[in-house]
Amino acid sequence: MSEANDLDLPFERSPKHELDLSDAEFAGGLVIAAAAVDVDGQGKMPALVYRFAMPDGSGFYNPRVLVVDEDQLTKLAQLTASATAAAIGAAS
Repeated sequence: MSEANDLDLPFERSPKHELDLSDAEFAGGLVIAAAAVDVDGQGKMPALVYRFAMPDGSGFYNPRVLVVDEDQLTKLAQLTASATAAAIGAAS
């Protein structure tokens, strides 16, 4: 495994579906934009800009930008699908 891939994006099903979210910011929607970010020493890297909407529809929280290499970004679709299925199952 190369140094760039040392931080993987694994999905781990939590044995406990109820988490302490007392300090979490809840969102009511999500916009995702594709981008490229210049990273010192590595050039342009792919990035996804996440814009989470406030639950009351009054605006957006500050954007969160995920910057990872191409290999990790490719794995994100399966990671998101697995987490989505687990969340739906936990709520059922």
